[in-house]
Amino acid sequence: MAFLVPYVNEIKVIDITLSAEGDLILWIILADDGLVHRMGSGSLLDKDLDVFIGLSNEPLFDELRSYVSAEMLDNAGVYSDPNYKGIPSNLIITFLDNGPGVLIEYNYGSESVGPPRDIQSFVRAAIAITNDWQIEQKRIRDLNAPQK
Repeated sequence: MAFLVPYVNEIKVIDITLSAEGDLILWIILADDGLVHRMGSGSLLDKDLDVFIGLSNEPLFDELRSYVSAEMLDNAGVYSDPNYKGIPSNLIITFLDNGPGVLIEYNYGSESVGPPRDIQSFVRAAIAITNDWQIEQKRIRDLNAPQK
């Protein structure tokens, strides 16, 4: 398979979405210019689905990009588990450069095996890397909320 993004270091944007039963429960975008976009935690129990968009001086993008492997990019495509069990789930990871980019999509059940371990680890890393930023945005939101 030909690479659409020939080298990991050419990636400019990483976009991750996770849906369960058609509802978006996680959305993370990190870009090499410092853009951060975060919504949710990936948990069905998390009801705080406010979207936070901003810039960070922290190297969040570089840290996440370090988890991308050439194998991940080479295995781009859409994968579906025809015998899924549990809640229908959809994970989409998009890697963008100056060209068309690379898309990896998994359709699976919450009680199924799900995506490969490297993909699961990548999504967990994205959540961990952006957690402190999201917590700070929530703190700012709560400070600016009208007093009751």
